[in-house]
Amino acid sequence: MKKEIFLFAVVSAIAVRAAWLPANAPDSAVADGAADAKIEIAGDSAAAAVRISSSSPLTFVRMRWNWRFGGGSKFFGGDWERTYGMTGWTSLADAGPLPWYFIEHGEDGTRCMGVKVQPNVFASWKLSKDGIELVLDCRAGSNPVELGGRVLDACTIVARDAVRGESPFVAAKAFCRAMCDRPRPVAAPVYGYNDWYCAYGRNTAAGFLDDAKAVLALADGLANRPFAVADDGWQEEDGWRGVNGRWGMPMPRLAEKLKAMDVRPGLWYRPLKHFQKDPTKKVVARTIAGDIATFRSWGYELLKIDFLTFDWCRRWNLRTETPVVEKLEWSDRTRTTAETVLGLYRAMRNAAGDDVVIIGCNAIDHFAAGLFEVQRTGDDTSGCDWALTKLCGPNALGMRAHHHGTFYQQDGDCVGLSYAGAIDWAKNRQWIDLLSRSGGAFFVSWHRPFLDDLAKDALRAAFARASVAQPAAEPIDWMDETSPKEWNCGGELVRYDWDAVSAKPVPPTRFIVLGDIHYCNAADRGDPAEARISRLVEDVRKKKIEYDFVVHVGDIVHCQTGHA
Repeated sequence: MKKEIFLFAVVSAIAVRAAWLPANAPDSAVADGAADAKIEIAGDSAAAAVRISSSSPLTFVRMRWNWRFGGGSKFFGGDWERTYGMTGWTSLADAGPLPWYFIEHGEDGTRCMGVKVQPNVFASWKLSKDGIELVLDCRAGSNPVELGGRVLDACTIVARDAVRGESPFVAAKAFCRAMCDRPRPVAAPVYGYNDWYCAYGRNTAAGFLDDAKAVLALADGLANRPFAVADDGWQEEDGWRGVNGRWGMPMPRLAEKLKAMDVRPGLWYRPLKHFQKDPTKKVVARTIAGDIATFRSWGYELLKIDFLTFDWCRRWNLRTETPVVEKLEWSDRTRTTAETVLGLYRAMRNAAGDDVVIIGCNAIDHFAAGLFEVQRTGDDTSGCDWALTKLCGPNALGMRAHHHGTFYQQDGDCVGLSYAGAIDWAKNRQWIDLLSRSGGAFFVSWHRPFLDDLAKDALRAAFARASVAQPAAEPIDWMDETSPKEWNCGGELVRYDWDAVSAKPVPPTRFIVLGDIHYCNAADRGDPAEARISRLVEDVRKKKIEYDFVVHVGDIVHCQTGHA
């Protein structure tokens, strides 16, 4: 069939608040509560800009194309912010609301349809056996938007027809380029150390520096220097201009020490923590700009900006036609929810300038593209539960590999180990290998006592790979596996076994605890930390327990008596 038939020539109905109208009258669309709504679609068979005006309050605009999909087709789409281990190709019946774009692969090739990045509405696609529906959420919070006399540049619809002989992966990458004209490149690949999956927010500056020094010594001699990112746990409770009592070192001093190690400083930041009720207030963008200016003055070169959706949306893992599912009473009803959130992302970018790398975490995917250099594309992996890493890590890398280099540098999250034996080496070794070959960001969360010879060799090789530019690793079996096992890594076919077991399990490491911990064994949970520590130390004395090392304040999160 001709390309233009698949694209825009067959728009059959346009609706405002679900009132369906003939295709030959899109410029006079009216509906309940928006009698004066006007929708303009201007473009050609490859791209069409959608502009909306209405003096009456407006909620949704829906567009429909008549189309019959092939019976054997498979479907794929975006996520509002990141994957949660479940993203993959489905049948038409299982293709729920697909945020931002959809891809159909059938007998005659791979077709794509979506909206360009950084739209001013939330856009999702609903597919049925006889049609395609585009849902545009124009609300302000959960209330109708009041546009007044202005015209809303809602989005630009783009589409790509099938190319004979082209693989779905190649088609997906080409379509991402059509959706994102100007991705924000990184000057060099982003990699290094992050303390979250070994400290889980209970670290000290001294512990952070010791672990970072031990891990990043494995990157000695590499021209592209690694980052050391202090994740959640350094900050004071009520703001971002100082540290908490446990951390024990001013952040400018930490940055100086990292630079003296020839390491680039980075830190974690949750900008909307104190503004969850109403991010439309002008003080929000002003405060964020001030925070980021402070971080820059301290000497930090990377910001991992987190909770960027949850803190206003109040939900995780949204599989809905819009991310606005809670009651959001925002004071400014003249801007759409998308305009407000996107405006905050732009404020972050402007404050960071060109010399600070931003990693978006829990960030709206279509808003991060073109604004942030790096984007976390999956939910958290783990330093103590392989099931989480297996679920979220390979899925994120595989199902968002086509975004790498076209939207941003992909971040599939960290390789972590919170205590010896927590994750079987046969599994973690493979995750190290794939993540470092993916072309995306590569971060390690590892305590220094667990750096045995096997780990050192693997991480040294991984840092060398991750420090240089690589093409995106292509998941060969991504249409059949949600955690792909077969990958084309720079022309080399590599197969991974995510259920592998080491021939010789690593024995637990013996320890003595001096300082605060979360809990020891199940019977002790809920007791004051001092009481738990006293019992541990008394056991050590009575039983003459041998130990391998001492764990100081904040060096560990989960432990059992006698083992870390």
